[in-house]
Amino acid sequence: EKGEEKVIIFFVFQPVLRLIDYLQHSSCHIFRTLSVSIPHYQNFLNMVTISITGGNGDVGTEASKQLSALDEVTKIYLTCRSKEKAEGAIDNLVKITGKDPSFFGYILLDVMDITSIKNAIKDFPMVDRLCLNIGGLANCKIHEASGAVDAMVMNTLGQVVLANGLIDAKKVAVGGRIIFVGPEVSRSVYSFSGLLPDYSKFEEEDIDNVITTVYNDCLTGALPVRSQLGDYKNSK
Repeated sequence: EKGEEKVIIFFVFQPVLRLIDYLQHSSCHIFRTLSVSIPHYQNFLNMVTISITGGNGDVGTEASKQLSALDEVTKIYLTCRSKEKAEGAIDNLVKITGKDPSFFGYILLDVMDITSIKNAIKDFPMVDRLCLNIGGLANCKIHEASGAVDAMVMNTLGQVVLANGLIDAKKVAVGGRIIFVGPEVSRSVYSFSGLLPDYSKFEEEDIDNVITTVYNDCLTGALPVRSQLGDYKNSK
């Protein structure tokens, strides 16, 4: 009977929780002040611990700044490639947010290095939100450890390995969310529109090729940035 009761409660409350979660994130202030007083389900509504990969970059800094202003957010972890970058990013965030330094934490992570990813998974705390934000132009080289293009490892594969590892280690909370950021929406990529490769079609059989082959066409010899942008576009 107790087991059946739990099942009934779950199916009765889940639609209500989804509705309240939607209302809390609505633009209407009255809806956003709604809350649920059932402790067991509280984490479905108030996901308070967030990690942002590439937290010392412009997008990571701005995201941390805005998220730190939310009452339900109590801790933000940044991932950075070095201790110096992490501490510099946190010092900057403390200045611009007024938060206590303990509000922020960091994990060392280099998504181009599988050993670094494994160590980061061990060092990660439990998080409710994981924002996969690392991205950018690479060097048009093959990443020896994986056999993939370096841009593919940086923008996609390395972060997927991290996310899967955290899920397997049960370090993403039940009801948590993983957000994969498309950095192209945060900068003026249109300024490269004349250099950015365009495809008349892109089929499933092309996937293996773009993972393992640096982009090359008749213009890349004269315009190397076109090759960088091609690898970036392929990885996205």
